[in-house]
Amino acid sequence: MIVAEPRAQELRPPFLWFWEFLKEELAPYPGRGGIVARMVIASTLMMLITMVFRLPYGAYSAFYVFQLSRESQGRSIQSAQTIVSAFGVSTGVALIGALLVLGDPDLRLLWVIATLFIMFFAVSTLTSYSAALRFGYLLAIVIPLFDRPISAEAKVEQTLWVAFMLSLATGIALWVELLLVRFTETADPSALTKSDPLLLG
Repeated sequence: MIVAEPRAQELRPPFLWFWEFLKEELAPYPGRGGIVARMVIASTLMMLITMVFRLPYGAYSAFYVFQLSRESQGRSIQSAQTIVSAFGVSTGVALIGALLVLGDPDLRLLWVIATLFIMFFAVSTLTSYSAALRFGYLLAIVIPLFDRPISAEAKVEQTLWVAFMLSLATGIALWVELLLVRFTETADPSALTKSDPLLLG
């Protein structure tokens, strides 16, 4: 028995911890089906708008609809307001900084270093982690734009497009969340099972 126990441990399937992790994370719970449905609808709708009107930065915006908090309607509205406000501040920082260092590579290098420092400092110190993360997310997209060999007007235009697309994605996610939350929750089998005692048997 003493010899067989280590042997049995050696014969355990590899990455067993990973399968246990997936099983725990993917386990159904009441309301999960509705949340997934709303996320898929919002992302699909965002991509359709991007493709039909040929809008730039569609990949970022289609991904960003997943970032909205869906704990409740109040939390969704608060999350959307925080996200859009952070995008506005981030856009202002990017444009003002770019105007100050435009045409001087040395100053631009210092601006990039200072911007990255502000990003990580905000994430580590602000009480609103969501706002700090959104602030840094837009700046991370915008910073490489100013290295592209395009005119200053085009750089400003692309920066505004980034802010607009991310804000549009947030608005669409919020609209889908507020409009369909009751329908998807009603259609969620796990939510029905929990709410209806007759289905529990």
